[in-house]
Amino acid sequence: TGVSQGEQNVNYYNLIIEGQNFMRNSTLLVDGKSMSLSAANPFDREKVRYVDCTRIIYERHPYDTEIKNFAVQIINANGEESPSFQVSAP
Repeated sequence: TGVSQGEQNVNYYNLIIEGQNFMRNSTLLVDGKSMSLSAANPFDREKVRYVDCTRIIYERHPYDTEIKNFAVQIINANGEESPSFQVSAP
């Protein structure tokens, strides 16, 4: 239903993705690149955290503070897809 910026730190910020029926094994697509929620590697720079069925947190580590446009989308294991959201953020 929406995407907003959350907590900001020195080298990353949180992108809050809100919707319905998210699953622990959902996949986040960022400009078509797949990021799995359930198989997060602790050594990965970008992290995705499942909060509950209505919220997912994407920890984004931008290379610089320049605003960029990118698309985010959630795909559930059963094939359900959220609409693609255009985001403007670092």
